Amino acid sequence: MSTSFPTCTDSSSTSIIFLHVPKCAGISISSAFADAITNSIVKTGFDRSLYGEFNDFDSFSPDVLKTLHITTDQMPREDFVSGHYAFSSIATAYPAARYVTVLREPRARLLSHWAFWRSLHDELDGLGAWATYVRKARGSLVDFLSDPEIACQTDNVTTRALIWPQFGTSQSGFITRERARSALDAARSVLPRFSLIGLLEDCDLAMELSTWLGTPLKIPRLNETRSMRLDVTIDLLRELTPNSLDLIHERTRLDSELWMEVAIEKFGTQATSVAEDAFTNAITKFSRLLGGDV
Repeated sequence: MSTSFPTCTDSSSTSIIFLHVPKCAGISISSAFADAITNSIVKTGFDRSLYGEFNDFDSFSPDVLKTLHITTDQMPREDFVSGHYAFSSIATAYPAARYVTVLREPRARLLSHWAFWRSLHDELDGLGAWATYVRKARGSLVDFLSDPEIACQTDNVTTRALIWPQFGTSQSGFITRERARSALDAARSVLPRFSLIGLLEDCDLAMELSTWLGTPLKIPRLNETRSMRLDVTIDLLRELTPNSLDLIHERTRLDSELWMEVAIEKFGTQATSVAEDAFTNAITKFSRLLGGDV
């Protein structure tokens, strides 16, 4: 299916809403937008979509709890808002805004997600009962990818962000093969509603964002995964067994189709090689970090 994705539409709207898919450099990009937009204040948050069946939000610290927006009327009202929100949330809360997102090669994103969660320690203090779910990343890669309680964070996360809460994606468990095609079609139908869809692998991403925004923009490097503490180091290459590679494919199969559609628009016939390079580079990077090397 060939889709033409817009790069500058709905210019009459002044509000910009950034849909932040986890581990797609969203903190860095949000900071870049805030620096570029005069008097902009970054308002970030989460909605219900990334928590599966988890409900013990009262266990969160007050600082964490104030970033959680269970209902759309709780979401911040600013000219620029960035968050781990499902599209249904931002479309309801900000119906006239310009929507922006940046995607990452899904296999690389998934490795980054595992490594980032594995690296967290003191940061878990404010997460209450949810910290137990994050600590699941301290086990093997196979266990991390097989756990249905955290499927909301590991299973085709971009697709879920676009279609939640359709197809059972508000619950624990993975998107079934029976529902996969319908889920993908529903996600694909949402993409044209974005004014801009960038790719993290695009070396011209900052220029593309600057052109769209109409003002210079520089993307800093923020919130990157750090080297592991000794007690959670692990040999990534040993973790990349045939079983885990099959699970990586399964957990990214829908997101990879979406990423590839956007990538073909940007890279043409080079899209496949860009994807393979991104995954290879992620393996190299996270082998070093997960092994505890700086």
